[in-house]
Parts: sequence; C-alpha cells; structure tokens
Amino acid sequence: MLARTLVALTALSLPAAAQGVFAGSYTFAALNYEVEGSCPNGLRWSTQSGTLSFALDGTFTLASNERSACVGNGSASSSNGGSGVYSLSAAGDVVLDLDPGNPGTNIARLVLSHDRELLLFDHGPELDFEGSLGRAEFVIGIRGGVASTNAALQGDYVYGQIDTATGSTAIQTTARWGAFTFDGSGGWTGSVETATSLGGGAVTPPTSLTPGTYGVAANGALQMSGGYTIGALSQSGRVGFVLFTESSTTSLRVLLKRSPAASTDALVGRWAYSSLTGDTTLGPFGQVAMEAERGDLLVDARTNDALRAQVVSWADANGGGGRVAARATEPFVRANGSVLVDATDTTGARRAWLGAGEDVVLAAELSTERYGIGLYLRRWGSLAGDRSFVSSSDGGVQRLSIRAGAANAGRVYLVVGSTSGFAPGISGVPVNFDAYTLATATSPNTAPLTQSLGLLDARGRAQATFTLPAPSPAFVGTTFTHACLVLDPLTGATTLISNPETLTILP
Repeated sequence: MLARTLVALTALSLPAAAQGVFAGSYTFAALNYEVEGSCPNGLRWSTQSGTLSFALDGTFTLASNERSACVGNGSASSSNGGSGVYSLSAAGDVVLDLDPGNPGTNIARLVLSHDRELLLFDHGPELDFEGSLGRAEFVIGIRGGVASTNAALQGDYVYGQIDTATGSTAIQTTARWGAFTFDGSGGWTGSVETATSLGGGAVTPPTSLTPGTYGVAANGALQMSGGYTIGALSQSGRVGFVLFTESSTTSLRVLLKRSPAASTDALVGRWAYSSLTGDTTLGPFGQVAMEAERGDLLVDARTNDALRAQVVSWADANGGGGRVAARATEPFVRANGSVLVDATDTTGARRAWLGAGEDVVLAAELSTERYGIGLYLRRWGSLAGDRSFVSSSDGGVQRLSIRAGAANAGRVYLVVGSTSGFAPGISGVPVNFDAYTLATATSPNTAPLTQSLGLLDARGRAQATFTLPAPSPAFVGTTFTHACLVLDPLTGATTLISNPETLTILP
C-alpha cells in the first residue's frame, strides 16, 4: 500500500474541479435592496431568478428574470443574460468575470459548497452580483437534480424567509422562521414565527400554518402552494429554496433538512456565510438600513470559539456603504442539531439549525430591533484544520478533519505534508516534495503527524493530528502544509485528493 502511495504522489493528476474548473447548472434566486434616486424614499428592492451554468472550458452563461419595485413608482420586470469566464480556488471561491475583454472591471464572487450542490454569494461591499454599486444582497444557487421526485423532499425541515412588500408610503420587510414536515408525496404541514419592520418591530410566537402541497420536478425544480412557483431542491434533498414574486410583493424562502442529532464538534472547520438583516429601531424600511453580511467563520475544536471575518454592506435612505470587521462568537451544537450561534444573545432572538450532513447551517434573527436570515456553508475542500497558527514557545495541536464523503466510506486515507509550500505540488498533489513529505508518506502515524493513515468511517470521515511540542524555536516562521489522499484498498487507485491546509509557527 505505501509503495502504491509513493507512486501516486509522483504520478497523479488533480481532479477537474480542483484544477479550477467544474461543470453544472445552478438555479439561483437573489434578493436585493439598493439606493435608487428615482424612488421617492430613495430605496428600491428587486428579485432575480434564473440559471447560472458552468462549463469545463472555464466559461459560464447567465440567464435571469428580474422584478423590482419602489414606493410611488410601481414595479417593473425584465429579462437579462450574460456570459464570461470564471475561476475556482482550492477553497471553493468562484470568481466570475462578466467582461473578460476588460479584466477586473465587472467581477462577482461566489462560494461553492464542498459537494458542489450550493452556491452562496460572497463579495466585498464594492460590487454586487451584477457588478453594480450600493446594494445589500442575498444570493443562493442550487445545482439541479437528476430524476428527482416528490420523494426527494421528505422529513423535517427548518426554514428562513424574507418577505418584502411595497406599501403606499414605505417598503415593509418581514423575516420568518419555522418548520415544515414534508410527507414525500406532495403534502406538507408547518409552523411559523415572524418579525417585521412594521410599526417599529413586532415578533409573533410560533403559529401553525394551513397544510399545503408541493411538487418536485425531475430536474429538481421545486414549487410550493401559496404562489411559490420558482425554486430548486438539491440532489441530496437537504437544501432548497422557493421564490414568490408578483407586482410589488416578493418572498424568498430557504429550506434545510434538520440534522437528527449532532456532536458538539460538528462545526469544527471553516465556513463561508451570507446573511440579510433589517433594522426596526428607527421605523419602517424607508428610514433604516437593510444590511448584508458576508464572510468566513473558523471554528476551533478545543474551545468551540469562532473567529468571524466579515464584510458588511448596506442600503438605506441616506445611501449605501460598507465596512470590514472581525468579531468573536461561540457557536455550540446541541444534541438535537440546533446551534447557539452567539453566546451573547440572551434573548433567544438568534436561532439556527445544523442541516443533515453537517455541512450547512441555516440561521435567523427575530427581535423587535433586528430581523433577517443567514446561511453558512462548510468551505469547499475535504481537509480542514481547526487553527492556522501555533506558538513555538507554547506549542499546540492542529486537528485536521477529513471529509471525503460517503462514497469513500471504508477506504484508506493518508495525510502527507511539506514545509516547502503547496504550489506547484507533486503532479497534482498540493504539497511540494521535501524531507517532510518523504517522512509523512513512508512513516505515517508518527509524531508530529499522528492518525495520518487509517480507514474512513461510514460517512467518509477521519481526523489526523499535528502536534508541535513546546518549546520549538527552530520552527519559528515555518509553514507546514498538509494534504490528504484517499485510496481504494483493493486497487490502490486514488479516489480523492484534498485541498492543502496550512499551519504557520509563530514565536
């Protein structure tokens, strides 16, 4: 086995997706709030829905329908299309260049989930999904299913929802959070609680909904009763969305299948997130901001603390703006799958749920001051470390979580390393060959890298550990890079090569 592994390290090519390209068509929905001078109160909302398709030659095509409205000016609709080139990073960041003839002038950024089922908007405050200025925006895309049926949507789901309506004097927005049970044959029951901008903010307790119906088409298109005629369900059936839009009213609903049980370390690793939140403290939407927050979350296994790097942009009656910040939170997963996303929340206004598969978290905030929804995606890549830095004087441990997917259950995994970086790598394996590479490949499960060779569990998971003893002054400034290979124990064929994961040694 080790001989075959060494051959693999010098002869493998990287899978297509890790080379920077992938293929697939995604149904997407976008909800936007922007500054618009032609609107009497200075604000406009719009929704977009359509398809975003990627080809292996590095190009993409975009087709969408848009509806927009503002107080006093009614609503308008239009159809749009576009194309361009894209790139995909090892972390799952997708950069769209909508004007490749003038590189960098019209850029949009997305995050691809590790299973490639979901796309989530992720960009700085300077650009929105179409490259315009001054929007607060939430975008979700779902890869279409294959031979899907109503049976694909079955069981208990949580959902978050944003409603927008244009009244005679202001735009009213409402956030909803609730639960659905789908019967697998086209029927659902559910409950809801709400928070709204109307009247300075009001929160209602959970209320049962009148049972309704749903339908899943063969390509994964999803509809729900109540006018939700646009939507999509992921191939796994774990995540979906539906969109209602007509005249001056719209509603975007995101569905997540609940995790039946979860361990407290289920959130360990890197996450990308996007949220859309309103503020009720100053009155209706015409006087306050809708705020979009996007960023990354790194959850530490030892303390369950998380460092949240965030980019916030907003639109209000006085204009748009943005800021970059970082803050700490303390996510914690309860045994029933619910998540405490912020330990400072003593009112219970913030709530979240970990999805089945433990790769998506759906969140909401419902209070008399703020209301909104958010979505967290586990970062693309099958290897994730719980920290990026270790002190040489104090020593420390980096836990490397391997998530290779159920298709690799029971197969052999091997984690190899380098102190010389990850590019250009070894014929596709993202480590540069050096003495540490040889040591980790030929002497696995040996300090400082333990549990580096073994069998993946029934869900395709395992964990390796890198331990730096204290003190270790000789390693100050060194960056250790690790990558994981998954091997078929019968043929020796490599079925997966992970992303690189780094650890830098500080004084």
